[in-house]
Amino acid sequence: MLALLATLAMSLAGAGAEPLYKSPVTIPGLGAVQGTAALNATVGAHVANWKNISFFGGIPFGADTSGSNRWRDPQPIEPWNGTLNATAFGPICPTSNLADYEQSEDCLNLNIWTPATSVDEKLPVAIWSYGAGTAPPQTTYNGAGVAGKGIIFVSYNYRNGGVLDQYAAVKWVHENIAAFGGDPDHISIIGQSFGSAATYHIVNSEMTADLGIVNAISESGVRSPSDPNTGVYECSYSTLAEAEAMSTEMLGALNLSTIAEGRALDTETLLKGTSSYGLEIKPVLDNYAIPSKYIKTLAKGAGNKVPYITGNNANEDGASATVSTTVEAYKSSLNSTYGSKWAPRFLKLYPAANDTQAGEQEDLIVRDIFRVSSWQYMNGFSNSADHVDTFTYYWNYGSAAHASEIVYVLGNLWAQGENYTEEAYHISNVLSSYWANFMKTGSPNIGDSYNNGTLPAIWEANSPSQNHTFLIGAEFATMETATAERVQLILDYFAAQTPY
Repeated sequence: MLALLATLAMSLAGAGAEPLYKSPVTIPGLGAVQGTAALNATVGAHVANWKNISFFGGIPFGADTSGSNRWRDPQPIEPWNGTLNATAFGPICPTSNLADYEQSEDCLNLNIWTPATSVDEKLPVAIWSYGAGTAPPQTTYNGAGVAGKGIIFVSYNYRNGGVLDQYAAVKWVHENIAAFGGDPDHISIIGQSFGSAATYHIVNSEMTADLGIVNAISESGVRSPSDPNTGVYECSYSTLAEAEAMSTEMLGALNLSTIAEGRALDTETLLKGTSSYGLEIKPVLDNYAIPSKYIKTLAKGAGNKVPYITGNNANEDGASATVSTTVEAYKSSLNSTYGSKWAPRFLKLYPAANDTQAGEQEDLIVRDIFRVSSWQYMNGFSNSADHVDTFTYYWNYGSAAHASEIVYVLGNLWAQGENYTEEAYHISNVLSSYWANFMKTGSPNIGDSYNNGTLPAIWEANSPSQNHTFLIGAEFATMETATAERVQLILDYFAAQTPY
């Protein structure tokens, strides 16, 4: 009799072990959603569990942002009747580019790739924030590769500079991801470029402190608040006064005098009349969504004191594989960038005897600065976050251009429509395994993500006493962040700046 009951139990368990898209998923308090298969057999060589990965797209996490909701905090979504068709991406938020994708102000929706075959699995969850000028439907952000490593992957839309939209997405995931087999108390926040800043703000905020965040990754990247480039690149912000002045200017450009008139304007006219502002629209230091200057937040400690990875790519932020310049132009650039006090010190440690060396040294300074900047920030973050582990990396494979690491990190080379080499697939498997391990355990070195095998090198945590960064790409190894003399020069230079 006991044997019969055991057999019956096993049979029932096996019968329920189906990908979640096989039947509608009920989200308590909201409604049901019907997903679809994320993959087919053509990717079987790259994603072993492809049959079990479900995709649910376009699930709303906030109300329509048009009309009276335009420029307001994200409003709660109302429950829906029946079963929502979640087999495709929803519309992206309005933008003057990306015309190939449906756009709408009713855009606060998200997408889920889940490998769960039961809602009770409590799998780790990753929330991805995309960079400026891109959007979730692009193949770059296909999350099935991460799901193939046993992690639920979520991407979402947000309005330009919409920090509160980003917080709302995290809150929705925390409250509802259990319906897709996820663990609401094991959420990784990840992003690249402007998405790395989104990660930074989410991690820093007290508004997200009880939403299950356990670690974070900012790709290209998080910098020291004392680095002048922090106010130029990914984590730049506007002050409240600057944002208010820009808002007044934009209303004037539209021949409007009140916010109410702006909310009554149609989307197309609004976009056309404000497209020239582009990336000038930034998150705002409003003492609310972004509560204080970065240097103050760093001193106080982030709202989420969690293990953190950041890093940079070799050929970004002005660095290039090949730069043509002259010695005189190089010296002039040092003076204009660093001023008469600091230029001679940089020239002494980065000398150039000819034009070829001038180009090489100019690039080397950029790379050294962003590596030192990230390393210094992560040391400070670790200290103010009760000594959590933090990690920095340097990506130098292929073009090593801005965003070039994403498809390797997310393990989705097969989705790009390109003929990648066997070496590229190997590098992607290794790199995505470091990321997946970190998302699972808080350490890039611990976990079963790499074919249940051993990764090629130990990625050591940051330390103020150890001048090192982790090299990722064709080689995986510990490297100097910069020579000791150059590290000290850069730190001295930062110390003389007004911090952000």
